[in-house]
Amino acid sequence: MPDVATTTLRQVAVVSCDIEGHSAEGADKQVERVRKINRIVGARVVRLGHDGVAWSSGGDGGHVVFFREDWQRDAVDLVEELRRWALATGVPLRITAHHGAVGEITGADGRRQPVGDAMNFAGWLLSLATSAGVVVSEEFRREVEAADIGPVAVFERARLFPHRDLPPRLLYLMTFPGLPSAWGGRGQDDRTAFTDSRGRADGWELLYYAKRIWQVNSNDKEVTAALAGVTGKLRSSPERVADTDGDGDAEGESIFSVLRPGQLNELLRLGQLVERTAGEIVCKFDDPGDSLFLILRGRVGVYNFEDEGYGPTAEPRHVQTVGDIVGELAYALGRNRTADLVALTDVALLSFNNDDIRVRLAQSRQGRLAVDLLENFVNERVLEHVAQSATYLVGPNGTGPLSSVDDDLGASLEDRRAAWREALRVLEEHSHLIPVPKGAVDLDVVLPRKSVPDHHGLYILTSGVVRPVDEPNVTLRGTDCPVLWVDLPELITGHPKAYEVVRDDTAMKVLYIGADGINDLSVPQRAALKAKLRDAAGRKPDDYEFDVYLCHTKRDEPLVREIRDRLTAADVRCWYDDTELEPGTLITEKIQVGLRSSRYVLACASANFMASEWAQREFGYALHLDVKRRDRPQALVLMLNEHDDKDDALPPLARDIKRLHYRRDGDFEKLVSLLLRRGEPVR
Repeated sequence: MPDVATTTLRQVAVVSCDIEGHSAEGADKQVERVRKINRIVGARVVRLGHDGVAWSSGGDGGHVVFFREDWQRDAVDLVEELRRWALATGVPLRITAHHGAVGEITGADGRRQPVGDAMNFAGWLLSLATSAGVVVSEEFRREVEAADIGPVAVFERARLFPHRDLPPRLLYLMTFPGLPSAWGGRGQDDRTAFTDSRGRADGWELLYYAKRIWQVNSNDKEVTAALAGVTGKLRSSPERVADTDGDGDAEGESIFSVLRPGQLNELLRLGQLVERTAGEIVCKFDDPGDSLFLILRGRVGVYNFEDEGYGPTAEPRHVQTVGDIVGELAYALGRNRTADLVALTDVALLSFNNDDIRVRLAQSRQGRLAVDLLENFVNERVLEHVAQSATYLVGPNGTGPLSSVDDDLGASLEDRRAAWREALRVLEEHSHLIPVPKGAVDLDVVLPRKSVPDHHGLYILTSGVVRPVDEPNVTLRGTDCPVLWVDLPELITGHPKAYEVVRDDTAMKVLYIGADGINDLSVPQRAALKAKLRDAAGRKPDDYEFDVYLCHTKRDEPLVREIRDRLTAADVRCWYDDTELEPGTLITEKIQVGLRSSRYVLACASANFMASEWAQREFGYALHLDVKRRDRPQALVLMLNEHDDKDDALPPLARDIKRLHYRRDGDFEKLVSLLLRRGEPVR
């Protein structure tokens, strides 16, 4: 087909649609949604033919261009069908319509491709819309009303919108019987948007516009009256924890939903409104900051958590959305920011400063109650953060003592996750932060005990820097969550220790976990804690849950089990998975966690090992981690049989690695000694 680029412009109608937040959904849901849009649009293409209509797909929506002069009925019917499907299924679909001029060229696929002002305007129009309603141009409204196709649609509530390159344009909402439309907060009229959100029972949008109005008129009585009934409408996003294990689907109750009207008013008046456009950075790792943020609109991505970098993709560590609180660790611990927060969409945040919360808000009775609720929430988040940072509790890979279950060897990751989540629920009511008075020079257990009625428990440094008096060369930092004291009479009692406070600009705080809470944990959890906490006080926590990952083949399992038992008896923490894997499985999630949780990987090498593609690929994956990780975890080789000690009995990448011999006198003892030198490099 020849290129039919024309200089003659023609008038067309353009119906556009786009799914909000489409990329954040799972692949199956994305496919199903796009398939349905294609079916709806495809029915028009089949009926009108390619000469009458063209479909320009955009992945999660697109533009439908009507070339026929009598397009009005078809375009309106398409808008109505898309709107009806979106509302019935809960799909957040933005829908717009315009009428204007285009030229035509032949597209790369040989079909006609409209280009020009109408297409550009349709894209701009779509960027203004939300899923709250159908937005159409003045030109579209005028053409539909002039065609006299009947009262199928109503155009109402016109708004004036500035355009970057054109004069301001009038836009309308398009509604159908039983299919209402709202502006969804777009536009310059805060009062109308406030009323819209109130009618939709959208509590977070109501707070957003209430704050905007109060910034202009702090005595607005309509806002005050509306806030009296909003708390029950404040639903949070699915519950998340700091490392984002899993994504829930059910909405949760926000702490703001249990505030009384007076408490909510106090918080809303106190908070500062922070707005960012998509792609802007809210704050960066290690930035100073003592504020937490409540998300009123949009989505925020958490990146570079604890300066771990961004990894190979642009995926955030986790995503926080409307009703979530972010930045609470810097707020609670007096630390610099622990992550980069990036606006994934246009966002509005309510910022609360630590000093303002504690001083100004606590001046009223309602304010003090709000402070208590917020402090309880923040304490829970701090406990989650410490637990998931410290290998002596849960650890980054979720395999620490609190993840222990009765059948520990056969436990799935889901079982372990459920176990430590329940453990944190048990510990929450027995945990709180203890601030260390400014100016303290020495720190011993007597000082924080003054703040704890029943002082028995576990004391963890969460911010600040100290040195043990008896080991002045050792520095303990709150960022590492070291254990300062262990006082658990029913489990283990550590020796009292004293610390010298190292002066810096960070407020010093200690997390206290009461002995009563630890006594309520399961027997496997308490047993694992006992082993981990035995020598933990006054030391930098270990970065790994396990000393060694035993990489082996099933044929050598009896001998490898013997090695595991001997290593365990020597106090070496082994990851050993004897679960039979399905044929063809390469690396399951469980194996990946094991490799990432272990400081060393030990190839139990033999002729059987070389005959096992699975064992070699597993070891290759471990070597890949060895290259990527900062602290260079080591790979070792243990030859199981003397007669296999040849290079061709080892994978090529393992032939230069230090090897020991299980049958050779003294080599097993060398292995144990090496594995117990935790944190030291292999020589």
